[in-house]
Amino acid sequence: MQDLRVLFTATDTAYHGQLADADGNPLGVPVLFTPFLKEADYEDLRWYLEDYMDLPDGGAVVRAERIERNLEIWGRTLHDALFTADENRKLLSQLLAGPEPRELTIATRDPALLRLPWELMADDAGSLAQRLSVRRQLEEPESTTPRPAQLPLRILYIVSRPADAGFIDPRMTAKALFDALDPLGANVRVDFCRPPTLARMEEMLRVGQCDGEPCGLVHFEPHAPLH
Repeated sequence: MQDLRVLFTATDTAYHGQLADADGNPLGVPVLFTPFLKEADYEDLRWYLEDYMDLPDGGAVVRAERIERNLEIWGRTLHDALFTADENRKLLSQLLAGPEPRELTIATRDPALLRLPWELMADDAGSLAQRLSVRRQLEEPESTTPRPAQLPLRILYIVSRPADAGFIDPRMTAKALFDALDPLGANVRVDFCRPPTLARMEEMLRVGQCDGEPCGLVHFEPHAPLH
């Protein structure tokens, strides 16, 4: 097993979560799930990731330590909500014992579920995100038509710059992408969208198409509050 999906169905007061395989076939036993984070929790999470982690200072340590304790609690709560039942726990164990890449997919259109920090899920052995990929996806992914790409592969890189987000160092945000692309060498080319506006993106895509150098991928890196 390499992909385990969690499908959610809304009820009047909560959600029913059903594990499924990559084709959507039900597995394990359904669970009742209720989102438990409050708006204050999401604000704490935003502050911890965007403000405190960028410039930690002594006056914020107490708040940060409280949030760090909550991160552990939230991670265990999310894990236990899905995998306390023996059948479901065995399915997760099969996934973790399977070959890479291993993916746990949260499949839903509901914003209340999408915004939950599923990446925090943890069991007795620690963080699940260290052993598999946690991803979000629509319940029924739409089929796509493959499109040919030519070398070098052109990537249009867009980094949003909200006015209220403060300084965002582009060298730090782009490092992971360039590290991943480095083995490709001259087979890939990255163009930055400057300024990062919709009009400029459309212009660069149009010019590339007309010049016979179409863009193969658009990488959008948002910097927005978690709400």
